[in-house]
Amino acid sequence: MVQLKSDDFQQHCYSVGQYLRELRFTRDLITADVEIICAKKQTDFLHSSIGAIHSNYIRAMLNCHQTPFQISLLDCHYKTVSAIIDWMYTGQIQATAEEYCEHLKVASILGIEKLQQNLESTLQILAAQNDWIIHCMNIANDPECSVSSTVQRIICEKFVATMHALSHTDIEQLTLNAVIALVASSHIKSKEKIDTINFALQWLKNSEHSRFLDAVLGSLYIETLMRDQLIALKEYLRHLYRRLPGSLLTPIQIYIRNKQIVVSSDPRKYAKSSSVIVSNPPENVNEAELECKSAEIEKMIDVGKNTSYITEMNKLPSFDELVKIQQTLLCNN
Repeated sequence: MVQLKSDDFQQHCYSVGQYLRELRFTRDLITADVEIICAKKQTDFLHSSIGAIHSNYIRAMLNCHQTPFQISLLDCHYKTVSAIIDWMYTGQIQATAEEYCEHLKVASILGIEKLQQNLESTLQILAAQNDWIIHCMNIANDPECSVSSTVQRIICEKFVATMHALSHTDIEQLTLNAVIALVASSHIKSKEKIDTINFALQWLKNSEHSRFLDAVLGSLYIETLMRDQLIALKEYLRHLYRRLPGSLLTPIQIYIRNKQIVVSSDPRKYAKSSSVIVSNPPENVNEAELECKSAEIEKMIDVGKNTSYITEMNKLPSFDELVKIQQTLLCNN
């Protein structure tokens, strides 16, 4: 048996790879046997041997003897697919922050685990920058990007650590999936969870997002509340958001006081003790205006329907009592 020495063997393998790379860069398709069809019917090609090394999808296609070797990625941009094919040959890829979502989607579809891991690692680094935390939060919770639960949790924690610096405009840029991830997370504790829920409530006050009320409230989770208490809070908020006009919803926040959840339109009472974000700093709130709004809210929620199970907005709600009364109302209906 004639066997190459170690150095010669490495050079031998390198020559094979170098030859395939040269074919790729010169777009010589004579030996390429996998066709990928992208958006606008643009096509790209690669060698199945290269694809099988990196892609679970292509490996499975070869194992099943699926011919012709054709992959349809009509929802993916040609530029992104081509860049990822280049990565298979070179191990290098350049992507801007705006392109990360598309790159993760293609890597997920093709099952390129190593590239997926590299992109997720860079996404974590990007999330450390306040200017990009919203973008990263949206990507991490996009199901098409298939970001791992571990990375999702890390980025969620980074968001919570920086959310007090975000504006209302920033909040509105969150996607539905990102908002649901925040309110549903069991990893966000205590007052920080109250803050994230207030972010979600603020997000829902946007007329474009109001249709997602049930999806967001249905995902709401607060560790310190029992199931019946959580149900009562959800129904309470759902009723307010459906009955009140946007102008009256604006000051409504939830707070924590003596380990109880408070729903109030008056930030003067609870903001200092709860360290939550409020629409306006307490010292800037006009007292007469608040009293007027509270009276108007109470008037609105009593119109046309028995809503006695909803407490006044500026008092602590008794969740056990809310549940009992609500159950009675449901039985009567």
